[in-house]
Amino acid sequence: MRRWTLSWIIMPQSSASKRQWAARYENSPTSSGHLIMKSLFVTLALTLPMAGIFAGCSAHSGDDKPVAPAKSERPEGEVTINTATASDLGVTLVEVKRKTVQARLLITARLLPNQDREAVVGSLVQGRVNRVLVNAGDQVRKGQELMLIEGLEIGEIKAAFIKAKAHLRYAESAARRQRLLHEQNIGSEKALLEAEAEFEKARAEYTAEDRTIHSVGLSDSDVEKFVNDGGDSASSHVGGLLPIRAPLSGVVAERNVIQGQHVDATTNAFRIIDTGVLWADGQMNERDLDAQVAGGPATLTVTALPGRAFKGNIIFVSPVVDSQTRTVTVRAAISNSGGVLKPNMFGELRIGAGRERKALMIPENAVMR
Repeated sequence: MRRWTLSWIIMPQSSASKRQWAARYENSPTSSGHLIMKSLFVTLALTLPMAGIFAGCSAHSGDDKPVAPAKSERPEGEVTINTATASDLGVTLVEVKRKTVQARLLITARLLPNQDREAVVGSLVQGRVNRVLVNAGDQVRKGQELMLIEGLEIGEIKAAFIKAKAHLRYAESAARRQRLLHEQNIGSEKALLEAEAEFEKARAEYTAEDRTIHSVGLSDSDVEKFVNDGGDSASSHVGGLLPIRAPLSGVVAERNVIQGQHVDATTNAFRIIDTGVLWADGQMNERDLDAQVAGGPATLTVTALPGRAFKGNIIFVSPVVDSQTRTVTVRAAISNSGGVLKPNMFGELRIGAGRERKALMIPENAVMR
């Protein structure tokens, strides 16, 4: 008996004029029998299929031998879909573009206060807290009073300053008078020299007391105020009060004093932080040290604020490799103009590394992880 077998093979006209939709898939290990898309790509071209019919004739005698199926040219794990199916799946065509890119490192980072914008505030003289004027969390400006302290030492410093200022005025007047008498040949040379020496001594004493009174925290306006009061206020109870002021603008991060507490030069009464710029410290693996990251751009993202990115620059790369972790500390200054970032937050720091180069780019959300 003679048996005819017909095989149909669909051939494209050319590879350049082919229109094809393809999607790769594989079995998911987490759901039985469920197909998940591993990666999806779309190639668009024109095609006009040309069909050829090839007939094969073979004579069989006895047992028929099975015909081996034709091997598919499609790679294993690939399926072809048409335009309608692709639309149902939500597939969107985008153009692959060539853009300027830079290699990036992604490291875990922790936010820290900017040490250039942080201050610990206290009193340089002994005394007792008369009144606390701010609390933790308050926004303060530079020069704002934080607390008032009182004590004998404060009154003595003020009194010494007033005495030195009065002595300077007297010595200056005496020297001027002796100079005038000497010019009129009335006063002696000795009297003039003694008056000028006393004036120089008084000026040195005043300069020392002026530095002392400013070093404890009194401003020029404070000094002028109690000097103009005539000295009586310096020996009074009010004259023994010393205002402690903020050295910078920021937020009060710590308050460590209460009313009536004794304080001295070792007491850290307040801690103030300017959170406008924070530091983000991360650990970079030593194998990435060849990347030129110093001074480069950096972007911080934090879990607490999804969808937001904060720009900055790398300001420090440690010159020492940690012997235990084999990493180096990398520090970025991050702008926090809105004040939403807080010290001790954790996030991810993206660091630009190396030179910029041209590369083909696709949208990040087109990559399935």
